[in-house]
Amino acid sequence: MSEDREGWANPTAEAGGLRPRISIKAEVGCGAALDLAGALEIEASLQDQCVETADHLQAALAFLEQRQPAFRGC
Repeated sequence: MSEDREGWANPTAEAGGLRPRISIKAEVGCGAALDLAGALEIEASLQDQCVETADHLQAALAFLEQRQPAFRGC
């Protein structure tokens, strides 16, 4: 990853909110015990939950407007 991307990605990831972190932990926690179909089903469900957050909307708008997102952690 280039330095420009790393400089942008790290603070963005830290400010991203609680739901994505919980989703990642849940997936990692049960992912090893599942077959591929089960893991993909869990992934789809967790992605659906994360897409419904205000932070996701903020990220998409910031991307389209070429600005830094203002995450609120929800």
